[in-house]
Amino acid sequence: MHGVFFHFLKEYMQEKYGGKESWDSLLLANGYAYKVYFTIKEYPDEEFNALINMASRLLDIPSDHLIRDYGEFMVPHMLVFYATYLKDKSWRSLELIENVGTSIHHTVKRRNPDTRPPEMITERISRDQIVLRYRSERKLCVLLSGMIHGVGNHFGEHLEIREHDCMLNGASECRFEIWRRT
Repeated sequence: MHGVFFHFLKEYMQEKYGGKESWDSLLLANGYAYKVYFTIKEYPDEEFNALINMASRLLDIPSDHLIRDYGEFMVPHMLVFYATYLKDKSWRSLELIENVGTSIHHTVKRRNPDTRPPEMITERISRDQIVLRYRSERKLCVLLSGMIHGVGNHFGEHLEIREHDCMLNGASECRFEIWRRT
């Protein structure tokens, strides 16, 4: 998993759950006296999952809720971090989501061939509706749904999401219908 997800998990824990001590406690509970995650490096998926699961236990928050909230939290940070990849400043929520899989992930992969971004394919249904198909061996569709809400929040737009198919339930991909409600 790309190091940026670990980096923003540290910020999330510190901002929402008690400062530096919360992150240090999480690392210690996972067997690390000290650990630094570099944003451009790859780390084992299992390490990210272990941190999320331990945070869920330590905070007594269901992991799905924690992951969704983390996804929502990280969007404004990701938009700053990846600002150079945003090709069109006129994009709003749905336009950004439409271009993550084609424009942004491809550019990231070209610059760092070790990354394994998910496959995200969108279909524009109308001005205010898209269908997003998501495939990833990581099956982080809960994180993605949080990120979708975070994108809407960032642009001051309410996004309604309906997930029709889910890899967590045995489907080959997750399929989301997303409406922009203004």
